[in-house]
Amino acid sequence: MLRSLLPASRRNSCAADQPLDNLRPPYDNRRIHRRRYRHLSPIALWALMAAVTCLALASSAAAKPPTKAQLPAMVLPDAALAAVAPRLPERFAFSISADEAAVTTLDPTDTGGDLQRRGRVAGYIRVRAAEPSASQGLLAVSTSVTLFRNAKAAAAAIERDLGDGKRLVGKSIENGSLVSFTFTRVRSVGAAAVLARTHRLTDGHDVFVTDGIVRVGQLRGRASVLRGDRRRVDRIVLALAAKLRQRMVAAMRSG
Repeated sequence: MLRSLLPASRRNSCAADQPLDNLRPPYDNRRIHRRRYRHLSPIALWALMAAVTCLALASSAAAKPPTKAQLPAMVLPDAALAAVAPRLPERFAFSISADEAAVTTLDPTDTGGDLQRRGRVAGYIRVRAAEPSASQGLLAVSTSVTLFRNAKAAAAAIERDLGDGKRLVGKSIENGSLVSFTFTRVRSVGAAAVLARTHRLTDGHDVFVTDGIVRVGQLRGRASVLRGDRRRVDRIVLALAAKLRQRMVAAMRSG
């Protein structure tokens, strides 16, 4: 049953108007700045200037756009997944193509071309999973990161997924039907963080998916736990999502 939740190509391998000139105040800023720093010694003034320069350089580095090659370093390592699911024997990690990603969305009409037109560039996932025939208890734990063309596209993708979830309840989706879908905003994890719960019927089995979704600029991260029962795993998912967001930020800053 678990294999049916994966893209087909993976089922058989599991090993943020006016010109600035118009906003200038009617006084001489330079004169004020000279008065403000007149009491500082040359050494203290030099140290202040050096600190400002370092902050500017750090800000520049943090703003460097992420790349596809950085995605594997952003998802949580296998050890982090094993700590949550030590008994799940299957483990794998791979890049996700647009076509494969389209299979995992709730909207059955999505295609790889659709996702690319909406700004998707690349994705990467790492998973711990139960045996393919398992249908009860803990089925899988994963974290994934998707790179988009820009931050606007990443934010729009999250909102679109949430909208699809609400719209498709009670309807047919890929490999089954969507029984229920709910979500809440979780600002304690990040400004754009969301906790989503999905109940789907796949191959005659109930599958309960809890997702922690975060965004860092043009990156969307997702921590997921799949179960064959209604056991709540919100705390686990949010903890994974928080760690995932930290790794996304760290990887971007390291360049």
